[in-house]
Amino acid sequence: MFIKHPDKLRELWQDRAVPIRVAVETGTFRGVSASTLSPAVDVWHTIDINPGCTALARKRCDAAGITNVRFHVGDSRKVLPRLLYKIQAPCLIMLDAHFSKVRRKLTPDEPDLVHDPHGADFPLLAELEIVAARPFADIILVDDTELFGKVRPDLRARDAQGNIIDNSPQWESMTKDKVAKALGRIKASWDLQGTTVYMRSADTEVI
Repeated sequence: MFIKHPDKLRELWQDRAVPIRVAVETGTFRGVSASTLSPAVDVWHTIDINPGCTALARKRCDAAGITNVRFHVGDSRKVLPRLLYKIQAPCLIMLDAHFSKVRRKLTPDEPDLVHDPHGADFPLLAELEIVAARPFADIILVDDTELFGKVRPDLRARDAQGNIIDNSPQWESMTKDKVAKALGRIKASWDLQGTTVYMRSADTEVI
């Protein structure tokens, strides 16, 4: 993540009449973003399909004395709608769950993820559809956009022998413009070190 300090994150909404108080993150991984940036908001929700990632992130937050992070284990396409339905105000939404195709254990006892050969474990498109349905002027951060449109065989799922088992070019066929089109109502967007920030208008607001 390009932002390393909660004060820098707050700058994204410092000129707003209504500040952002809740953040929702997909792709907890090791919990670096949650432990570092959660002081910028009242509540930080983070979602990961891998219980091992959640356990490591929880330990990181506990060690740092962070108490406002809420951990959710599950598929972001199922957890995200339930969470966002409860947030009836503009919020920060960080989408970074799209490394799930890579087989990499963080601990020996961590469960394997079940790979979907049809690309369902690249949840970004479904996440964007969920976010697009919200009527609020949310701030959306999509990580790794600098990798979109590039050939990345290293991000393709492989079996135990190292053979590629999914040739669908999920990353290669994605672009920042596709993200913007999927979200809709984009007032402004800009790139910062591999992450793209999208500012949406409310559905009652004229762009």
